[in-house]
Amino acid sequence: MAVDACIEKLDTSGELGARMPLARMLVAGYLCSLQKYHNALDIPAVGVHLFARAQHEYLFAKSRDNPGKHALDDLALVRWWKRTLDHALAYATSTMSSSLRHAAAGPDGCVTDGPHVRQPESTVAYCVVPGADASEAPALIGPQHDTGSGDAPAVDWRWGLPHPAESRAHDCVLQFPDDPVTRLLAEPHSKNWSVAMLLEMLSVSEECGAGHRTAYFSASLPVALATGHPASAQVGGSPRADQPTQASESAGQGTLTPEDYDNTLLALFDRDMDFSCSDSAARSSKRLAAYLTATFAIPSVTIATNGPATAHWPPAPRASAPPPVNDLTAAIRKRRKVDQ
Repeated sequence: MAVDACIEKLDTSGELGARMPLARMLVAGYLCSLQKYHNALDIPAVGVHLFARAQHEYLFAKSRDNPGKHALDDLALVRWWKRTLDHALAYATSTMSSSLRHAAAGPDGCVTDGPHVRQPESTVAYCVVPGADASEAPALIGPQHDTGSGDAPAVDWRWGLPHPAESRAHDCVLQFPDDPVTRLLAEPHSKNWSVAMLLEMLSVSEECGAGHRTAYFSASLPVALATGHPASAQVGGSPRADQPTQASESAGQGTLTPEDYDNTLLALFDRDMDFSCSDSAARSSKRLAAYLTATFAIPSVTIATNGPATAHWPPAPRASAPPPVNDLTAAIRKRRKVDQ
């Protein structure tokens, strides 16, 4: 069994200003949440994929007119995503490994290092810019081997797609919504294309060619500690695979149905949504937050200009006295008693 996650869209409204790193924190937090698939399905890694393409706005209507928004051009966006994934993959791998090691600790709090339980030394990631070859990689995305920092594992960047060039594209290349690959492979004449042929066709396509610089990123994110046993590491003589971790969740928790997803997009792209200036962006944000809270019980998060972000949970409903009952029979009895 395999699980592959796609980051379809990421956008800012222009109101974050100096807090722009929050976008990177959001990506890192999302990657950390993927550990739930290990807990539920006992898989060692999750595939992470995205297509980087610069546009003035993706999610926030009219945000292109917001003077606070800094939209990146093609090459700057590709480099931004490469740096963002460098940090997010290293952070997520380190954080999840720490969580799993804590769960695998014996009664004395010690974890056996060595062949049984160990943190992955690196995370393998791929990047390819259609129309460019491997010799251009350093100029386009920087160094391919990130050495990591401190105790964080390194990210081993490799040029290309994570599939052999001669493989049949329809057999191995994943297809996601709103993606040039999906549109090209939907063509009848693409049936026998190889991966190399697919990349060549992407390089001359309307979305990835004609002077555009786009990029495909893929990574295999470890969501379990490397072990010497296929199912779990044994620490202190007893298996610990069934122990809950800090990120213990079911695989379906927080998953939107297709209908939920469509309704959320409709709410986001409602004609009354306007992020072109601070006042209208604030009103639109409150409108969207109210929808998410009412529909999915998702609390709103307020980002201050200083200090940490805080989540304001909806207040618990106050107990109220039951409404008076209009007992017509009792009223009739009282009236008869008075008349007598």
